[in-house]
Amino acid sequence: MYDNSTYIQQFVETYENKEISIFDTETTGLDVFHDDILQIAAVKICNGEIVRNSQLSIYLESDKPIPEMLGDIVNPIIEERKHHTLLPRKNALKKFLDYIGDSVLLGHNADYDINILKNNVKRDLCEERNNVTLLSPYIDSLRLIKLLRPQLRQYKLKYLLEMLHLEGVNSHLADADVDATRNLVVYCYSKAKDIVNSQLQFMQQKRVQDRVLVVRNNY
Repeated sequence: MYDNSTYIQQFVETYENKEISIFDTETTGLDVFHDDILQIAAVKICNGEIVRNSQLSIYLESDKPIPEMLGDIVNPIIEERKHHTLLPRKNALKKFLDYIGDSVLLGHNADYDINILKNNVKRDLCEERNNVTLLSPYIDSLRLIKLLRPQLRQYKLKYLLEMLHLEGVNSHLADADVDATRNLVVYCYSKAKDIVNSQLQFMQQKRVQDRVLVVRNNY
């Protein structure tokens, strides 16, 4: 996918040179086409450090039913929404798109969050569909940690926090999950920066380049 580069190298270069918006969503369900986003939270980092006053947490109106249980725990978003102003969907989504600016989005299992976000934007900001181009490219910390620690038993955020001894909780509230993901991202960078050179050296070998060409042509 990357000429003379890798996903890990792209992450390292982005981490060191660009502003990253780490984000998470809480939703009414897992159907990215029809479910609603209930909360969007984000924080911006630059070279691993939180950008001052960049924390964001938005609660959105929704007329869809909210699941009372998430597995065997009570869904905390139901109680939490009682203590925050619920913004009209269009206003909330525009606020988040404006927040992103030129930064690169990053999430844990970001494919899901990006897809439900794109479809919510298309549905609720139908006259501004071009805004979905702001949502790519993006980085997925789930993909990163799978590449960096391929022998782990699972890759759910809660498990990773425990296994890697990182601060944070996987609370099923977007703002807390963003904080936890940020700690995972810092960990990923500490591991990724040490293997970029060896990856590039490997890729420069003629036998590897020949194999890459075969795979690309067949694909």
